[in-house]
Amino acid sequence: MIWNTEQGELLRLSITMVEKDTFSGIFGRQGDEIFPELKTTTDEEWIILNVNQVCFCRVNYDNTNWNRIHQQLQKDHLVIPTSNRAQLINDVFMLVESKHIGIGVALSTALYLAKERKTMVWIIAIDHLYILETNLVNTNLYGHLKKFLIDTIFPFYNYLLPSFEDYFIKEDYIARHAICYQIRFLKKLRCQSIPEYIRETVYCTAIKVGTEKHWNFAWAMYDNTSFVDDTYRLLYAMTCSREPWILKRYLSYALNGEKMSYSQSLTVLRSMAKNPVGQVLVWNFIRANWEKFKLNSKDSPSELANLLNAVIFTFSSDFELQELKVFVNDFVEKHEEREIFEKLFNITQDMLNWREKLQAEVHDWLKENIPILDS
Repeated sequence: MIWNTEQGELLRLSITMVEKDTFSGIFGRQGDEIFPELKTTTDEEWIILNVNQVCFCRVNYDNTNWNRIHQQLQKDHLVIPTSNRAQLINDVFMLVESKHIGIGVALSTALYLAKERKTMVWIIAIDHLYILETNLVNTNLYGHLKKFLIDTIFPFYNYLLPSFEDYFIKEDYIARHAICYQIRFLKKLRCQSIPEYIRETVYCTAIKVGTEKHWNFAWAMYDNTSFVDDTYRLLYAMTCSREPWILKRYLSYALNGEKMSYSQSLTVLRSMAKNPVGQVLVWNFIRANWEKFKLNSKDSPSELANLLNAVIFTFSSDFELQELKVFVNDFVEKHEEREIFEKLFNITQDMLNWREKLQAEVHDWLKENIPILDS
């Protein structure tokens, strides 16, 4: 049961527990009441609350129940209905984010995903695994985490391939479209229209492995498209280049009002900051052009804070944090601005502390559960 502190009453929860491999549902009751039904009788029984998500809340369990859920997912995840598996993945990673549990519990819950074939579950899982990857991409642990993620995701990817058109069977769906995109500008191949749901990935992949010609082709597409969604897909994709000089040239466009709007330039900065090649370039660019950005943002402290937040989210060391402190001391003068940026500094400090703890916990979990980490 969960106490609703705002209304001073217990919430009604749908409660489910396993009895002889079957689901049985009961409903929570108003008032301070004990549920004798919630007793497990064997070491394998587990309990899941908030079935069908009738309550807008997250559910946490003690370590014993989490471990039993993990064992069941590994043994036969189909015993737990699809919607509840999706709920478990969503709840456990959100509980990590809110610091109620450690990342090890979430990773142990996700360990079964290599067997998962339901899109409903994967839509939720991919979002959370992407956030985890983003938080650790600049750490020395990333190589091991990346292998775990690939080993987890690829079985589902291979499972989906036969559902694509016949001519894509046994071929890489994304790569084929990316290659097609790359040579379109040569007019040597007539490509089928790229499905909307993978366009962003196709554009990014093509530019990441392509040359200056492919980047220029993307810019020409951006310059001529009237489809808003494609505009932002292309703005993002052009930040995927691995060539520093191309990214620097792209950054110079961000201050040219004739080439893109101020809001579009923020999209470029945020996206490029997530590119390991572009992160330092964006940070240096913002500092070098601070006065121009102040002018474009009409000297709004909140807008300028949002601008900095685009890059400091990728910070992974105390050195970068100290660079931020020096920059604020040197360039921020107004009292109102200083208050906002000092708050931003404190948030960044907390983020780095959390990431350091996250890295240690992921390291320990990988070492214990995945036979790829020796130290």
